[in-house]
Amino acid sequence: MIEIDKYKQAEQLVDSLLNYSTNRKLMRLELARLLQFSKENVDDLIDVVLNLKDEYTKERVSQIVITILDTTCSICNLSKQELLSKTRMREITDARSIATTLSLVCCNISLQQVGRIFNQDHATILHSRRKYNQLVEVDAIYRDNVKRVLEQLELNGVVAPKVNRETFKIELIQKKKCKSK
Repeated sequence: MIEIDKYKQAEQLVDSLLNYSTNRKLMRLELARLLQFSKENVDDLIDVVLNLKDEYTKERVSQIVITILDTTCSICNLSKQELLSKTRMREITDARSIATTLSLVCCNISLQQVGRIFNQDHATILHSRRKYNQLVEVDAIYRDNVKRVLEQLELNGVVAPKVNRETFKIELIQKKKCKSK
């Protein structure tokens, strides 16, 4: 009974891995080979699939971030070098806040991970996200740039699930504050 449960778990992992894969045909062949090899070694199969899933998730995140960078640079008329620089010029910091916030939302990764990608501290990414929500409310040019970037990203198959399509604000989950006694 336990072996059947482990095998079902392995099959579910294989199915979820297929959702992350960019080359599904190749992935199906590889996983079919692994299933044949590992019928009696289900634990080995689970380990292999989890490792593959991690690799493909990282690869997919990298592809999404590159798409976001390219799109933001194109819409804002900046080079990647300018966008990733340490400069504080308003047009560059605005474009950078769009790119970092959309990377955070589209990839569902931590502030630290986005910070590593953009060579910034996690607190800077947090500030960028707050700045994004403030500017999208009051700055028409900024909001238009966000709208154009989102439209282009959707054409490229990148979805930003937490972005409100009417206001373009990021819908954040509010944590309940603890009441002290």
